Amino acid sequence: MRIALHIMALALWPCTLLAQDNTTETIALAPGADSLTVAGTLTGWQWRDYLVDGQAGDVMTITLDTEMNAFVNVGRADDPEFFFIGPETIDDFSQALPETTTYRIRILMMGADRDDGNSGPFEMTVAITD
Repeated sequence: MRIALHIMALALWPCTLLAQDNTTETIALAPGADSLTVAGTLTGWQWRDYLVDGQAGDVMTITLDTEMNAFVNVGRADDPEFFFIGPETIDDFSQALPETTTYRIRILMMGADRDDGNSGPFEMTVAITD
């Protein structure tokens, strides 16, 4: 019985990692501003989603400042797929927006920082220029 409980606990352990507090927050540039900065903390498998409106042809630039092994993904808010995946390209993002819509920016960790459940602060700057 005791061995069965240990096996069950090990089987459920990854589920507890995935159940961390993931958040979604809508952000907006102040009138007349072309950028904003948000700060937060990530732990392990956790991610932070930020929703921001963008106009077709505007250039969105995202800079992520952190000592953790973290990156950004970017996609449409209404699409589960990302058209920019940080670790497959580069950590920061700068691209003309393909359409007028709400975009989703996801910050998450990878590698040992994620797998070991490490925690650390980040600061992200989002600029949108025409």
